[in-house]
Amino acid sequence: MAEEKTAPPPAGNKKKKIIIIAILAVVVLAGVGGVLAYLQYQMKQSETEATDKLKEAEQATEKDAAFAEVGEMLKFDDFILNLNTPGDSRYLKIGIHFELTEGLTAEVEKKKPVLQDILVSIISSKSYDEIKDARGKELLKEELVTALNRVLTTGRIRRIYFTEFVVQ
Repeated sequence: MAEEKTAPPPAGNKKKKIIIIAILAVVVLAGVGGVLAYLQYQMKQSETEATDKLKEAEQATEKDAAFAEVGEMLKFDDFILNLNTPGDSRYLKIGIHFELTEGLTAEVEKKKPVLQDILVSIISSKSYDEIKDARGKELLKEELVTALNRVLTTGRIRRIYFTEFVVQ
């Protein structure tokens, strides 16, 4: 029998295979690099979130420690005030307790009308939208403490507590 000669494959096929393999290797390496970069990003995000949560927990602990040492308390009469809400009649009934530094009770009792005027002026200047959420109430407390402490000389108001806060 006669042997048939097979022709050697053209040289172009080998080059094409090498190019295809090189392209596939680059694509695979790029994919692996992308996955590794994404995982590293996720780990960094997790670390940041964990750090933020730790800071929040530390701040909450500090705040709890500050509230554990409550000073002298003084209750003011409840107020019913109009809120500054244009086109709408909204009323606020509010009960307030002051936490005072030592020895301030006598001065607060003496200046009670002045302090009540400050309370009425500031609270009635607020709209419902400004005080409806927890953040608004905290800002109101800070503003009141600052304004009230301006007229006190023998001590200061440490904190204000709203014991009643009803808006109608």
